[in-house]
Amino acid sequence: MNQRPLRVLQVIYRADRAGAETWLVHALRHISREHMAIDFVVHDEMPGAYDAEIRALGSRIFICGGHRNLLRHFWSFRRVLLQHGPYDAVHSHVDYFSGVVVFMARLLGVRTRIANGHNDAQEIKQQTSFARRVYIATMKLFVRWFATAGLATSRIAADALFGSHWHSDSRWRIHSACVDLRRFNCSVDRSNVRADLGIPADAVVFGHVGRFVDQKNHRFLLDVAEILAQRADRARFLLVGRGPNHRLIEEAIRARGLWNRFVILPPRDDIPQLMLGALDFFLFPSRWEGLGLALVEAQAAGLRCFVSTEVPLETVVIPSLVQRLPLSAGPECWANAILQQIGTASLVTREEALCRVEEFFDMRRNASRLVEFYRMVTA
Repeated sequence: MNQRPLRVLQVIYRADRAGAETWLVHALRHISREHMAIDFVVHDEMPGAYDAEIRALGSRIFICGGHRNLLRHFWSFRRVLLQHGPYDAVHSHVDYFSGVVVFMARLLGVRTRIANGHNDAQEIKQQTSFARRVYIATMKLFVRWFATAGLATSRIAADALFGSHWHSDSRWRIHSACVDLRRFNCSVDRSNVRADLGIPADAVVFGHVGRFVDQKNHRFLLDVAEILAQRADRARFLLVGRGPNHRLIEEAIRARGLWNRFVILPPRDDIPQLMLGALDFFLFPSRWEGLGLALVEAQAAGLRCFVSTEVPLETVVIPSLVQRLPLSAGPECWANAILQQIGTASLVTREEALCRVEEFFDMRRNASRLVEFYRMVTA
């Protein structure tokens, strides 16, 4: 007699092209629906970039809005579980709000409740309101009290959600997020890619992929770009993303007279083609990161990368391609380090780079480990 598929409910904000969501969708591509049924709860009624693919892969998406009204949110979440459950596990990816999710799942009788840490605790280190600090402390307590298991993308992400002594609790473990790197095993005509983007064939192109939010530090990137533009006539910049700071950054670029040096694109699914065909260097001056999958992709493309020391070391697979610099060194220091690399040959071929990154971030192996984890914690 065949066993029924293990049923897991993933909780996310929206199915957009962000780190956690991309990892889950790429994992979903490699998980057999005969052995596991995965559905999604989203908190935002706005359509997500991955909605169509999630449904095409056999999963359902349920809108559970009102997360700012906890009573309304609870009844919405309860309705999802009653109408579409039972689920063997609820797996939450919504930052500190995971404390609320695992608490609700406990009240509603879900036996396995998983909290997933995807970011670091930089916001606590910064000037936040007293109410925000109380909220974070309370949510961490809820995770500790009501989660039966937990994953984190890196040690720093584990510290942020589970506390600095997470190693001593057998519930918590590291499980890096991942992406399907097979997409980087393709041939790309660089001249065509650049022509389509309006970038000169002989340009030196610096790129960044990430949401326009404070975390990604586009202001600092723009400071570096301004210096590079002054000293390197062929310098061009390609930014991919959208977010609340998008318009502000565009205005700042125009105000500095750099608009003709920049190409800004919305989130898209051809990042491998852009990295392989358009970019020469990758800039990643994040103020904090839980992992940084964009850096993994940049290394898979064989790009030389300049990243802040706030990016976890777990993301650095090929040290010869990655130069880590403190943000405190300032834009001038970053620009000088970058200028020294223009015109020099990489020590790693793109084929070698992809092979080495796949050894650490193989999606098939990552998805298999995730399925094994679900089976273990629900047994």
